[in-house]
Amino acid sequence: MSEKTQDIIYNTYLAKEMGKYDEMTQYMRKYALCCYILTIEERNLLLTSYNLAINTRRTSLKKLSGLEDTPEAKKFVHLHKEYRHKLRREVDDFVKEIIDLLDSVLITSAPDVESMVFYAKMKGDYYRYQVDFQSSSDARKETRNLALSAYKEATKLSHQLEACHVTCIGLALNFSVFYYKTLDDVYSAKRIGKKSL
Repeated sequence: MSEKTQDIIYNTYLAKEMGKYDEMTQYMRKYALCCYILTIEERNLLLTSYNLAINTRRTSLKKLSGLEDTPEAKKFVHLHKEYRHKLRREVDDFVKEIIDLLDSVLITSAPDVESMVFYAKMKGDYYRYQVDFQSSSDARKETRNLALSAYKEATKLSHQLEACHVTCIGLALNFSVFYYKTLDDVYSAKRIGKKSL
């Protein structure tokens, strides 16, 4: 690892400790663009950076929904609407950024099946996060299909790994959550969960 790439990784850890999650994503994006092939630790750091950046906005969107039910909020409906739109746009931007990085760099450079499963699962996860807050039913349907396709691809690839591999277990868990929460399909969620045991 060169001194430059060591600095990027160290800055990512610093940004995490300082709660600067947006900066984490930018450091890890820069790192992935110059290194292409990531170690397990680096992949997990990439995943963590985007999860933290997106999850802060998901949490904010949920809090905003709760605030809208208060009597004093009725006077400021337009401000709530603007803020919700801003947060949704930020989630969309992060999802588009990580999906583009996965498709254009990481998946095509993946050195092994385990990496390909990990990245395909990431795509499914980020599409799943995105669909939670989309307002258009057409957009939600399209994004659900993209998530389903990514999870199915990851599952297909995962058959080349041991069933008890940590990446396979994580995939099964997240795919079953997708079926349960996003598609409202309890039967398929249970089937995936039981199959992974």
